Amino acid sequence: MRKLVRGTTLLMWGRIAFAQGAKPAENVGISKATDEWVTKTEQLVVPAAEAMPEEKYSFATTNGEFAGVRTFAEQVKHLAAGNYQLGAHILCEKPPHDEQGE
Repeated sequence: MRKLVRGTTLLMWGRIAFAQGAKPAENVGISKATDEWVTKTEQLVVPAAEAMPEEKYSFATTNGEFAGVRTFAEQVKHLAAGNYQLGAHILCEKPPHDEQGE
């Protein structure tokens, strides 16, 4: 599961690949916005995933309207899969089969 958490760093590779192919005058705003989004996401998601004890990754609230929501592990995996999809899109590639969505 921790490998999926580290998948968030794939976005950093996407930023680098995007910057290499970008035209400076046209894509500076998009590149900067993507960089800020990636940085903020990594700052929020990775520490939360690392702080959760592995034996509690199966936690999901079951109260009220929240019944049936993703477990913590499923949510982390969902975020990591989204990162793989974004990175693949930036690189004009198909994401790995296991990461094509949930």
